[in-house]
Amino acid sequence: MSNRRARNVFVVTHGLIETSVSIIATIETQIRADAAITVEKLGGVAAMAAEADALLKAPYLDVLVLLAATAGPDDWATLDALTLRGFQESSHVLPFRDATNILIENKVLRTRIGKKLQPIFVQRINERQDNNSGLIAAYALEALFRLSLIGTIDKYQTLGIMAGLGSEINGLFAQHAAKLTGAAFHVWRESDLLDTLGRLRINEDAEGEAEFELGLVYLVRALEKNSLREILEGLEFSQTFFFKALQTDERRSDAIAYFSSIELIKLFATDAPAKDLSIHLRALTEAIADRSRLLQIGSLPLWLKPRQDRDIQWVKLLRVLESIARNLERPSWLNAWTIMTQLLAVYDAEHTIFASEGLNMLFRPRIEAAFIREKGLLNHLDELMFDPCWQRAHSGASKMLRARIDELKKGGGEFKGLGEAAQYPLLQQALQDDSEIGNLPAEIAEQLEAVLGERTRKNDKIAHPIVQKILSELRSALVQCSDYKGIIQDDFDDLILQVILFCKDRQDAGLKEMGARGEYLRSGKATEFQFQADLREWLAGNFLSGDIRSEVEGVATGRADIYVGFGAHRFTIELKRHHGMVNGGTVGKYIGQAGSYQGTNVKLGMLGILELAKRDGPPASLEECIWYEADIPSGAQVARHLVVFRVPGMLQSPSTLSVKPRKFQSNEGKA
Repeated sequence: MSNRRARNVFVVTHGLIETSVSIIATIETQIRADAAITVEKLGGVAAMAAEADALLKAPYLDVLVLLAATAGPDDWATLDALTLRGFQESSHVLPFRDATNILIENKVLRTRIGKKLQPIFVQRINERQDNNSGLIAAYALEALFRLSLIGTIDKYQTLGIMAGLGSEINGLFAQHAAKLTGAAFHVWRESDLLDTLGRLRINEDAEGEAEFELGLVYLVRALEKNSLREILEGLEFSQTFFFKALQTDERRSDAIAYFSSIELIKLFATDAPAKDLSIHLRALTEAIADRSRLLQIGSLPLWLKPRQDRDIQWVKLLRVLESIARNLERPSWLNAWTIMTQLLAVYDAEHTIFASEGLNMLFRPRIEAAFIREKGLLNHLDELMFDPCWQRAHSGASKMLRARIDELKKGGGEFKGLGEAAQYPLLQQALQDDSEIGNLPAEIAEQLEAVLGERTRKNDKIAHPIVQKILSELRSALVQCSDYKGIIQDDFDDLILQVILFCKDRQDAGLKEMGARGEYLRSGKATEFQFQADLREWLAGNFLSGDIRSEVEGVATGRADIYVGFGAHRFTIELKRHHGMVNGGTVGKYIGQAGSYQGTNVKLGMLGILELAKRDGPPASLEECIWYEADIPSGAQVARHLVVFRVPGMLQSPSTLSVKPRKFQSNEGKA
């Protein structure tokens, strides 16, 4: 037994069990000496059975299970009976966890008592009442899952327990149950487990784990799609769950790692330059380092190790994306052997990490386009293919790439305009079609690129530092939305800017500047209609590029509070009045309705809330009043993306917030 375990049990009070000094004292003596504990040293199974009640109340269930696992056949009956009682009665969390590990890793012992333990573990799950018993219940559920995985028991009772978990479970059990349910889905692919994760998303204790596990589920599903468009949509949907997991705990390195991984894949697949990939690569590298440190703190259960192994291969692949993107932009390479090895690993991602064909569909087009465009790269490939020392591991991918290039060359025209597109990146982004750029006269393309560049520079020249910070943070979050690009991105950015300025002005301006229009911001009886009319007038006067209307019917079978139209695409702003302080729970009440208006158009919109609350101090600062939210409607496969803003009402002037000094009254001259 380890010294760490010895230190842990040494602190247990010796007076815990008054009636069995001999057994308990002997165990503690052996642990302090870091010596092996045997049945003989404890006086034999008869002595242990005689002091069973005391022994089972002590924090030594793991010791008992270890003895049962290593004892001879003559002692099995007594020790097995004690072990079963121990699992049924123990109230000590860490020994219970360690005991389940010993049991599952010892084939002889689990064969003897595994099936007998099944009803005991179910009982421990059903008996949970507080955090201590809840954590024991979590380890009991984990034990059932692991016994199911190795075939000691069938999966159906474990599956039934997981499928029956409701949103009412709480505490540490809820967190562990969400993690176990996600792992079980990856093994068994039962849709009932997805329903459980959906319920746990609205559980305060389990939501972070449930969101993360759903992110993994939909990441796998995205990479199983059959077209580039479907894959990118699926990745965006998956990324939303990881973002929501980060909202519950911004320090979750696992969620950061997957969020950054998806962003890297999307950027590479959409031909982004290497410098754009480097930001997310740094975030991924830092997250992996942090995650590695956390995993080294405790022992990793065996059932989680395959997931960690897969993660390692995944990260290795993603780390070369930036290097490959950078080298694909060059006509020739200095170290062709090494670069080609990396490139072919990316090109044949399915073989590299045993993923689905989806990754190949994302990565291959960009690589093939570079080889078509640059003869130097193709020469490198040909030279290496005829080199007898070229690694056999990559010969298959090399031949596949060479055959694909020949096929594309014969097809002709498939990559027309790639050279022109590289010269006009802003125009390429706006058109979202490289072939169209090749058909434009150079003079027209240059003029369009200049106009787009001027617009970009204008958007970047926002003098107010807080407004600039908010807009920058929202832009960074909105890149998760596949619709947020080109002209749609420009229009939505312009709308966001006007809403930020509206929120700023409504906290700054006094009644002298606003007159009757601003009276509702000082009243506890303000209405949603007044809020709507004020925002509509602001946008109608300041936002000139869109068609601003209010109370537009026929949108998502309802009526949009504020409708901002641009012909083919539109944005809606849902407005609410809320009595009390606005927080995450408040937004959850309204976000579904706000997201519903995105069903038949771009998946971008806004939710504004008028906050009517009596405050002891000033209202929230501007940067606390505007943020990004994602909504995933029940049963949907496409996320909705929202900018949420709150406008504080019932405002008071700063002078009313000052503490007035009391006037001193003298008692002089009074009778």
